Amino acid sequence: AWFTGERFYKEFERDLRGVKSKVFLASPFTTSEGTERWMQTFRDLRAKEVEIVAFTKPLNEKDSATNSGQIHTGLESVFKELRPVSRMHEKLAVFDQRIVWLGSLNILSHKNSTEIMVRIESPDFAQSIIDEYQNKRVYKGRPVKTYPPGKQPKIGDKCDRPGCGGTLVLKKGGISKAGKPYTAFLSCDNWRIN
Repeated sequence: AWFTGERFYKEFERDLRGVKSKVFLASPFTTSEGTERWMQTFRDLRAKEVEIVAFTKPLNEKDSATNSGQIHTGLESVFKELRPVSRMHEKLAVFDQRIVWLGSLNILSHKNSTEIMVRIESPDFAQSIIDEYQNKRVYKGRPVKTYPPGKQPKIGDKCDRPGCGGTLVLKKGGISKAGKPYTAFLSCDNWRIN
């Protein structure tokens, strides 16, 4: 079935409140209004020991006017995990590895634009999405750390990993082994060791 507007909110909330074990969300953007719409339900689910994992863009890829840092902090206080995924644009939710919501609506930021969401009840389809995100899309090492504006590290700063002792250096942009270009980035000079 497919839904728009208020019909989506009613059906999505009904499914969300019925979750027994796990919620997986992918919402690139977050706003105070869009997030607050679901926070009480998220809190209720966590009180019932439901695991909530969400993917969203890192802070440096969001509009600073939306108070994203504060929103992330609020979500992290309720979610088991809030993972930043650079350049993501997917909008979806998977409930209890059985129900999938998929479409154009940013679940944690939608306000009043016209959008469509499709609801699919299929354990196999739900599992294939979970597998994609757990096994292919997500870096399994240490999560990328994000910093608020004005607090970003600089070349020559000490690495913030406990006991590392390394120094941040600039890695120049180039071409990855997969043949894709990448931009310059900061890295610890002890990255091979740590």
